[in-house]
Amino acid sequence: MSLQVKRVDELPRRSMLEVLNACFPGWGGQREFAWIFERPCGAQPADVFLALADGEIAGLTALSYRRVLMEDGRHALMGIIGSSCTLPQFRGRGVFSAFVEATMERTASIGAQLYGAFVLKSNASFGRMMASGCGDVPALYGTCPRDQEREAAEQLVLRQPASRAAALERLFQAREREQIRANRFVYSFDAWVNQMAVRPAPTEVYHAGKAGEDCAWFLVERWPDKLRVLEMWPGDSGSWLEVIGALNALAVSEGKDVEWYVTDAYLQQLLRRWPGPRLEGSLVVTDLDRGALVRPREGEGERVAGASGSWFLQSGDRV
Repeated sequence: MSLQVKRVDELPRRSMLEVLNACFPGWGGQREFAWIFERPCGAQPADVFLALADGEIAGLTALSYRRVLMEDGRHALMGIIGSSCTLPQFRGRGVFSAFVEATMERTASIGAQLYGAFVLKSNASFGRMMASGCGDVPALYGTCPRDQEREAAEQLVLRQPASRAAALERLFQAREREQIRANRFVYSFDAWVNQMAVRPAPTEVYHAGKAGEDCAWFLVERWPDKLRVLEMWPGDSGSWLEVIGALNALAVSEGKDVEWYVTDAYLQQLLRRWPGPRLEGSLVVTDLDRGALVRPREGEGERVAGASGSWFLQSGDRV
């Protein structure tokens, strides 16, 4: 088999949709395609790569980009490989390895400093990305079941604000206000709305409060059988502990399971206290510049460079 990987500017929509739906039954149609492959993902439009086996499409992948504020104050551009798929008859022939090589080379060629992917640790791609030189930033995927204890939930008042535009601005302010010492994606307000709120599935903003206190804000994506939390942040008088309590209250009040994703170790610790299924994932990432050491916090020794350090990402940050 002759295998070639090439970056394409003119996307063969029909062929790509056929491959995607063959690899992931029910993947979607034109709306999902445009959102994944044609819009700017926080920085610039994605690069698309096709794998050709003897001239026939064997698989595809996308390289999207994010702007990153590193915990040491540096700004960086990151390339993220995602939506990778290989048709069954071509699996086991090195297609994904070829994608990793091509996308890492492309990331470096445009001057981006970071390269990585969002993967499950149970997936073979995790081992392949680690073999390429990436480090493991543990991530946790989980679900808050709808049948939680109601006593705590009833202490909180959950509502959808009347003005969606004002609510999005308020949520973005909460996001920008939070002082987090970790690597994180940064967006302008318009880029953030394009990434978080304008998606193939409907999105809604929720506010949680009690006794006049501003406890928590959520941006969620509504699916037929669940809600996916794209972002969650404390309100003016809230804490992360109250945010996690409000997350469970949301599951109770909506009568739906609520999905979440976090890379932050403290939030993972809080979320592990609640019942519900969880999956171990990873942000696999490498610093192509092999940058300088991150300045240690007071009382800490020297730590490894920023790419494999602390990250603060949520579900909406992923493609």
